[in-house]
Amino acid sequence: MDYSHIEHLVNRYWKGETSLEEEQELKTFFTENQAVLPPHLQQVAPLFSYFKAQAQPQLNDPAFEKDLLTKIKNSQHKTNVHTLPTRSKGFDIARIAATLALLLTLSYALWHQYNKQPATEAVWTQDTYENPELAYAETKKALLLLSNHLNQGKQEAGKLAMFSRAEQKIKQSKK
Repeated sequence: MDYSHIEHLVNRYWKGETSLEEEQELKTFFTENQAVLPPHLQQVAPLFSYFKAQAQPQLNDPAFEKDLLTKIKNSQHKTNVHTLPTRSKGFDIARIAATLALLLTLSYALWHQYNKQPATEAVWTQDTYENPELAYAETKKALLLLSNHLNQGKQEAGKLAMFSRAEQKIKQSKK
């Protein structure tokens, strides 16, 4: 048997160039001639057989359609109306009162903060040391302490870099 036409259709299928009719021809061919296929076509036969089998849905229960139609008829007669619960006027008044209380509290806090602000600015702008040499010495001491801690962190990072280089060597030796 000459399979050149089928091979040509399979090649076109893999390229995405087949029409729906040609794909249907492939499905039909592979489901009907599965026993006599050459080895190179037996590899693609399960794919097309699967497509053909999935195209035809099968229901195991013969009474499925009858039950479905019965449920549809029964559901057409029942209408479920969902209503939203009504709120009382007291609830609405309580919401408005809570909103007003919140607004008044926020406005009082902002007003209080605004009136207090010049006093706090004075604390931030005043000098803490009378003697400039003493201020310089304290600043230098704080910066040296910071530098010490940063250098310790740098030494620890150097140790991590050594472990990283060792890990890279191990990975390269495994390849």
